[in-house]
Amino acid sequence: MIVPCAAQTITQVTIMATITIKYNPRSKAANILLNLIRVTDDLQIVDMEPHIPNAATIAAMQEARRGGLKTYNSVDELFKDLLN
Repeated sequence: MIVPCAAQTITQVTIMATITIKYNPRSKAANILLNLIRVTDDLQIVDMEPHIPNAATIAAMQEARRGGLKTYNSVDELFKDLLN
């Protein structure tokens, strides 16, 4: 007996994430894993050097750590300041 059921809607969601993997390039296991990832259609491998912040970015991070940032009590207050 075939029982009718309601049609299911399948929604595709695209999620972009960055995963950093540190590995020994001479490791056979690591190279096998990376090759498996490379042949997967849903993943993209982007070989990049690690980001090294410039002087302006370092200064901004230090200022933030010292508490030298503006604070707001609400989003409305923030937008009022941004739009003026």
